[in-house]
Amino acid sequence: MSTIAVLMGLRASMDAIQREEDGILEDVVWPSKRTVLVRADRGVASQPYAKGASRLFDLDNWTSDVELHELHGSHFGILNPNSGLAEVINEVLK
Repeated sequence: MSTIAVLMGLRASMDAIQREEDGILEDVVWPSKRTVLVRADRGVASQPYAKGASRLFDLDNWTSDVELHELHGSHFGILNPNSGLAEVINEVLK
């Protein structure tokens, strides 16, 4: 559930950036009351296509309150049952 919300947030951010570049960004409302980012310390941010993105993957451009959880490992490595992801998700869902 949290992963889906994060992906939706990233897609909404990418859509908003494109609309801003096209000059048609008006009255855009961030699609979530709570934004949670689970980030791998050796994940997507280390890839060339993420160069220039903020530590919060530019989600901070659209909402002032991003809850960041950083886990050790790669993007797919944090899916390992021992990564700590389950604990993060349990805490988020409380």
